[in-house]
Amino acid sequence: MRISHAASSQWLVALIIGGTFVLGSARAGAVEHAFGLFRVNVTPETAPTPFTPEYEITVEDADMLLTRLRAPYEGTLSNSFVADLTGDGRFEVVVTFTRADGLSTEARVFSWHDSLLEPIRLAALDASQLAGHRGGDEFAVSKGELVRLFQLYKEVDGVWTPTAARKRLRYSFSASKWIE
Repeated sequence: MRISHAASSQWLVALIIGGTFVLGSARAGAVEHAFGLFRVNVTPETAPTPFTPEYEITVEDADMLLTRLRAPYEGTLSNSFVADLTGDGRFEVVVTFTRADGLSTEARVFSWHDSLLEPIRLAALDASQLAGHRGGDEFAVSKGELVRLFQLYKEVDGVWTPTAARKRLRYSFSASKWIE
């Protein structure tokens, strides 16, 4: 497991997901991750803007800034993860954000390849996976996999009510789909 190191002016964030620690440091909305010799920073735009806000991902080694990517998002940047999710020895950056309605959560994935961050389009949930889905998804990285969790609902007399069940899916990058 690769662990981010926090400077003294930063605070440490620890999240336990499925028995796996996910660590990162945060400062003024920025999250710093480490992967081997690389430092990956994910920073949301915090100043009010009349335009769609953007987040920035930077990748550095010990000597210099290697790349910078800016991408728009709607709502609130909620989390970021850095891990090798494809098994190729290179890292992927996962950025999640929750839309203003509080129900829609999205994940964006970028793969480190030839000193560039390349976007990976995640597949939508299929019809069977959408059964009982009403939003509020949570994303995490556990044991080298991108995981998606959400509450299941049932419709009773035209009203959707939560059940005790939650669905857990993992993303297969080789098959380009969510699987149970």
